Amino acid sequence: MKPGTWYSDFCSVSGDPATGNGFSGCQGGSFGGPYGGYYFNAMQGAVQAAYGTAAVPAPLNSRRFFFQQWILAVVKYMQTADNPNATLAMIDASPVDDNQLFFDSAGGGFENGNYVFRNNVNSASQPPTTLNVSTNLTTSVINNFTFARYNFRGDTMLYTALSTSATDKLGAEPIYLSNLAGSPVLEAAYGSYACATNLDPNNATCNGVVAPVDPVSGLPLYAPYEGAFGATVLNIAANGASPTPSAMTVDPTDYEFLQSAMATLPIWSNPYDPTTATPTDMTISALLPYVPKGANVGFPVTIDGSRDKFYNTNELVFTGEEDLAGSSLELTVDYEYVAVSNPEAGTSNILVVRAIESQAYLGLLFACAEPSPTVPGTTDILAVRMYDYGTNILSWLTAHPSAISDCGIQIKYSIYGNYPDYISSLTNGVRFGLNAGQGGSVVVDGTLFDPNVVATLGQ
Repeated sequence: MKPGTWYSDFCSVSGDPATGNGFSGCQGGSFGGPYGGYYFNAMQGAVQAAYGTAAVPAPLNSRRFFFQQWILAVVKYMQTADNPNATLAMIDASPVDDNQLFFDSAGGGFENGNYVFRNNVNSASQPPTTLNVSTNLTTSVINNFTFARYNFRGDTMLYTALSTSATDKLGAEPIYLSNLAGSPVLEAAYGSYACATNLDPNNATCNGVVAPVDPVSGLPLYAPYEGAFGATVLNIAANGASPTPSAMTVDPTDYEFLQSAMATLPIWSNPYDPTTATPTDMTISALLPYVPKGANVGFPVTIDGSRDKFYNTNELVFTGEEDLAGSSLELTVDYEYVAVSNPEAGTSNILVVRAIESQAYLGLLFACAEPSPTVPGTTDILAVRMYDYGTNILSWLTAHPSAISDCGIQIKYSIYGNYPDYISSLTNGVRFGLNAGQGGSVVVDGTLFDPNVVATLGQ
């Protein structure tokens, strides 16, 4: 596991591992190959060779795919690394959760893989452990392994306010962007969390529709997203809905020169149900980075294939250190104050969350839902993780041609027209930023925004 330039060999005919004799049909390492002998290059070449003349699935044409699978293998290995007698079967049995995995581009050809390990949060009373691995995919340089275990102020706030269990320690429950803002896509597709996780084909309530299963965990794919069917203190209004008043308060008084504000969140008995709020609820406060409404403060919305328009808001940053925070959620909340009529007379201002931006989100963001073209009576959902391929999103849209109009899809390509820079759903308020690299563009950030602001931007 030493950092450095890694190599790997793959042979089609096995030999004696003790002497190294008898192997043949080898590539990678000193044998070279179509992509050279570097670690991830050799993996890609060997897998492609196994397909022979058959078409190779698109993800397997990218070193990023092999880096992604390698990170999961590293997490499995590290859970048994203190056991010198661990077998491959024991290592493989170690649990991993792809919802705790995200990737990012570090620039200069380097890629970051990050995994949040929460297994010991309750048992050892410690914050989540974040593993960060940086590599250059061109030369297979494993640059560093970094471990972090700390909850920053914003993390502590969110973990406290959004905990659904009184016995859980801070960070035992992951924070998913889709749960924070809510998902009109999931709600429209399934109606309820029970149906989104239903595995019983005889369940009449769900019309016998069986939910998809996560291939890594074996659990219902949407099991982590119960909160997406509710409304947190940071909920964003769905298309056509009135502005959602937030119970969050933000006070920059006396902190202007620090570019900070004192933010306060209520602690509801059910953080995903505002009807459980009471006047005596406890609160949690923290001083967070803050920028008042002004030029270049807010978030962009893609109007068409060549233009963005900017929506100005105030900004509050809940996580101050991307890749090191226990939540691993680089989270900026864009909000403004909206005047509403009082029941009796006059108006008052309510705080409205207009967008949540993240360059390091966990889990899935849901952009669109369409009837399945292959399984009648079921719904396909465009669900996107960090590092998912832009080509996969485009292929989904091609297979569901009505999605472009139904979900208000806008695709903005790079200046060279060779890959999508941004893919947005104006109807459902979702925007993905993509970055080019080894094997095509991948998702590197996500924004959930209030789709009702689109009409105010004009053309």
